Amino acid sequence: MELQHRLIRQSINIAISKAIDDMQNNTRRSIRNLLDLGLLFASDEDQKRFFSTAKKAVSNPHNPYNAFVARVIANVNIDTIKTFSINLGYSSLTYGANLLRKLQAKLGCSMPWILVFDLEHQNDCFFDHLSKYICDARDMGIYSFLFRINAETDIAGIIALAEKFGECAFILETPSVLLTDKALADISRIHNLAVLVRTENSMENVSSCDTVFQKLHSYRCLYGFHTGYNKDSLGSVANIEYIDKMVSQSCLFGAYVADGEMAAPHRDGLFSNANPLKDTTGLPLVTIDLFSDIRSISEKIAAKGQYIVINSVGEAYSAYKKIESVFNLALIDIIHEVMPQI
Repeated sequence: MELQHRLIRQSINIAISKAIDDMQNNTRRSIRNLLDLGLLFASDEDQKRFFSTAKKAVSNPHNPYNAFVARVIANVNIDTIKTFSINLGYSSLTYGANLLRKLQAKLGCSMPWILVFDLEHQNDCFFDHLSKYICDARDMGIYSFLFRINAETDIAGIIALAEKFGECAFILETPSVLLTDKALADISRIHNLAVLVRTENSMENVSSCDTVFQKLHSYRCLYGFHTGYNKDSLGSVANIEYIDKMVSQSCLFGAYVADGEMAAPHRDGLFSNANPLKDTTGLPLVTIDLFSDIRSISEKIAAKGQYIVINSVGEAYSAYKKIESVFNLALIDIIHEVMPQI
């Protein structure tokens, strides 16, 4: 890690720590101070515009952000709040984005700002490849990683990676059944990891996750829900009743994914155009259209590569191209293969 990067991280950590302490007395003022800090470290006009707009929003005494931030402080381990926010907001979307823009211009190839690792099929050797991919990705400026798992044994491997790469942001997408007491205890001590619990598009199936949500809350983890949707099911998962249920389980965010998103990354617009929540203000949690918003962030930071999926059977793909037998390739070679030239 560059000395300047490390010093800036330390400075941000100190500032966030003070702001969190101050929030016990004046949440609104502390949020404004954090936004001022964001403006100070903003690396481009889009980021400056975002923080300026956010400052105007929080100046409204009826804005929902004060209550939301209060929920975060009350429910999540303070070290997790600080570490994950710095890793995602600064290391990935500020410092890392700057490295990606430079590398993109140098290589003439679109660069992803996040990698998705799909562990649907068991492959113990895949973790050896993951460590190398993440090391190379970090050197390029990629600091964010999403893991889709289907086996409890994968959790230990991901925790080991999160400990090894402490300045990166890790997101774990998992079925609730894999979150055993041991897994939850291990996750709770990892401060650069957020959890997305897969839920279905019915209240009955959501209720089956109640115990896991309650345990995540008791361990003060950073977590939310993950649900698929299509045009027929959107109304059943994007409504106030569904959101209220998730809030009652102390979820802080919800990730929506259009059916077939991983196979058809161009499927945009359904959530934003048909979402019943779109005209609702003051939602007590953050809702995102996961892969659509990943692409939106990519456009904002001028990293045109969006994201790449690498799975445990040795396939890699993006919105542009799919290739096989990638385990004998370096990450930069995979990027060259599946990302478009610019």
